[in-house]
Amino acid sequence: MPILQSETPQVVLAGDFATVVTSAGEPVEVTRDTDGQLRFFAPRSQSIRVNFHVAPDASLRLTDQALAADFLSANSRNVQLVDCSGCTQVRLHCLVETASTSENTPKLVAKYSTTHSTDPADYLDVGSSEVSTTLFSTGHKTSGWVTITSDAIADDLYVSVIQVGGDGTSDPDVSGVVVEFR
Repeated sequence: MPILQSETPQVVLAGDFATVVTSAGEPVEVTRDTDGQLRFFAPRSQSIRVNFHVAPDASLRLTDQALAADFLSANSRNVQLVDCSGCTQVRLHCLVETASTSENTPKLVAKYSTTHSTDPADYLDVGSSEVSTTLFSTGHKTSGWVTITSDAIADDLYVSVIQVGGDGTSDPDVSGVVVEFR
């Protein structure tokens, strides 16, 4: 992908894509439409992926998942420090390999705190609505993109995944638990 610097750049595409740097130093992406026309647009911001459980050879068993809110795997070691100052949206992904049999709406929820805490009750919803995935059925689950709450658009944000809605006996298995910000 060529990067050009000039007041009125001549656009040279590498295939159907190029990045042009304006005289102000701001990148502009250029693509060629199917009709041959050049289209200019601001580049997409990078997304931030925060992995909470990504193991190629093992799922995470949420043994005797409790009804009350608790950290993923009932352990606060999964709290991650994230810079969300340039982000506006968040989503949660996971693969449910063994579904919960709980009747209490079992789910995983992305939460945040502005200070580190080992108490899951200190964590708030990171989105303007709950960012959660169900554990009631198997398969790939995603919350979809949700607008980040204004208080969570900050540097040094402590992010965690909370499990809630178990029945104390059900053991759902999950893998690929990721919170993504953009």
